[in-house]
Amino acid sequence: MIYLLQVLAFRDIAPQAPTHILIIPNVRDGLIGISTAEERHCEILGRLLYTAKLVAKQEGLKDGFRIVINDGPNGC
Repeated sequence: MIYLLQVLAFRDIAPQAPTHILIIPNVRDGLIGISTAEERHCEILGRLLYTAKLVAKQEGLKDGFRIVINDGPNGC
C-alpha cells in the first residue's frame, strides 16, 4: 500500500489483472468522477496519475502499464 498525503493506493480485492491497484483521492472536493471535474480538481487529478507512475515503479512494471478510469454507473 502506498500512502501519500493526497491519495491512497491499494490492491483490488477482486483483481482483473495480475497487478490491479486502485488509487483514490483522500479528499475529493466534490470530485465524484471525470465527468464532474472542474478546473479546481486539476491538482488532485494530476496527483492520481503521478501516483500511478510511482506505484508502477514500485511494482517493477518496467515494460509499461495500463491506467483505467471508470466514470458513472455505465463506466463499470
